[in-house]
Amino acid sequence: MTFLNTLTNLGGTWPRFIIFWAADHLTCPEPSSTAATATTTADTAPAVGCAWVAPGSDGFYPIAFFCVAVGVIWLALFWRRVRALERVEHKEWLIAAADHDSDEKNARPRGQDDPLDSHPLLAAETSADN
Repeated sequence: MTFLNTLTNLGGTWPRFIIFWAADHLTCPEPSSTAATATTTADTAPAVGCAWVAPGSDGFYPIAFFCVAVGVIWLALFWRRVRALERVEHKEWLIAAADHDSDEKNARPRGQDDPLDSHPLLAAETSADN
């Protein structure tokens, strides 16, 4: 469980790092008035991302556009699969059938009108046990 928690934390952390890194490199501040009076070339050199980004541009907008485009593409590619998962009945998502409102004498034995018996993975499991 600790390993899974670590993977979950990394899954939520590394995208932010990439987004902030890209936004930083796509942001170029407007030139200030002190740059005109600077005497050395080091003082007038543009920031890291300013070589190919217009001065005064904010990196948020290209990153936001990119993320929306990726989301739309992902949705277009996986729309049918998402709709198919939405149509799966609730019983198919259950790990084990639970009958909370009955006691031991009313509990049905496995195999009698049990919706999980028709599940392909569980049917293979029970046939391997026999």
